[in-house]
Amino acid sequence: MKELSKRVLELFPSPTLSISAKARELRKRGERVIGFGAGEPDLKPPEILKECVIRALKEGHDKYLPSAGIRELRELLSYSYQRRGVNYGPEDLVITGGAKLGIFLVLLALIEEGDEVLIPSPYWVSYPVMVKLCGGIPKFIDLKEEEGFKLTYEKFLEKVSPKTKLLIVNSPNNPTGALYDREELLKIVGFCKERGIWVLSDECYENFVYEGDFFNLAKGFEENVITVSSFSKSFSVTGWRLGYIGAKGEIVKKLLSLNSQTLSNATSFLQYAFYYFLKEEEEVKKYLEEVKRTFKRRRDLVVSLLSEIEGISFVKPEGAFYVFPDLSRYYEDDLTLSELLLEKEKVALVPGTPFGARGRVRITFALPEDEIREGVGRIASFLLDGGGKGSL
Repeated sequence: MKELSKRVLELFPSPTLSISAKARELRKRGERVIGFGAGEPDLKPPEILKECVIRALKEGHDKYLPSAGIRELRELLSYSYQRRGVNYGPEDLVITGGAKLGIFLVLLALIEEGDEVLIPSPYWVSYPVMVKLCGGIPKFIDLKEEEGFKLTYEKFLEKVSPKTKLLIVNSPNNPTGALYDREELLKIVGFCKERGIWVLSDECYENFVYEGDFFNLAKGFEENVITVSSFSKSFSVTGWRLGYIGAKGEIVKKLLSLNSQTLSNATSFLQYAFYYFLKEEEEVKKYLEEVKRTFKRRRDLVVSLLSEIEGISFVKPEGAFYVFPDLSRYYEDDLTLSELLLEKEKVALVPGTPFGARGRVRITFALPEDEIREGVGRIASFLLDGGGKGSL
């Protein structure tokens, strides 16, 4: 039997999906599991969006499409970007099978063997894995809780080298909920433009900002900033796998070729469904406003509950729907802690180590308030009653 390729020998499954799978198995056995693990909203998609899916299917939109995606949807997205000052035309956009695939395609298009990719840490678990699969070298910019987990120009400069090919920016951030400072980012992107360094802006959480304002990083820097975003989080359709990439110049052709050679095209009827849906601007606005109110209320609740647990620390999230507390006073081994919480308390959360932060856990507040209260209560009881004392 021939050996597997080196690129997959050290590959591991997504920890968030693994935790979610274990939680589902426990629920099948009748256990009441509080799911702080998966990064997906529990809210229902807009009713009008579901009606648009039915319309698209009834109209027969179930065949191959152009690999870039239908022009009608790209025109709507272009119009949205133009209103925000980002100069993306329809020809600068590629519709793909979710933002995760979009990020991977960007890395495939840019990264050569030995190229360094700067990744602020804590980071989304898949960034370094994808970089390595493309032959690149992840180089981490360590961010501190006492500084709000904010990426700064100074910290960025400490890690730049002649081998730096790309910087990945994720703001609002998964897992910390940090919203990076606009002025710091502008200095960083300006430096990158001067030095010929690409920037990948992961903007999947752009509609989940509770303090401050979201701004598109590509505004004024379209030539060296590539934007990746998604419909999944904003409209509670994580399983639909529909996202998009915005970029200028020759790279768009290469991204289009990669999309055609891997995915062929993103799901046809979903593209038409979102085209119909996004034309209903008032309905879209109304839904997103309600989502933001709901998640801000949940954010405030989880922050209040965690603040009552002695000996833990965290940064109040300004965006996304995660909080990332340090529980190392109770249990330094976050991997074991997560297993024990699931086994003994039936609380599913994601350990911090895969995010680059040992001793922390990621808690999503994308679930009902009664479950947030119950789940944090179970965590507090486990910690304060000595459940984690074994590692001290």
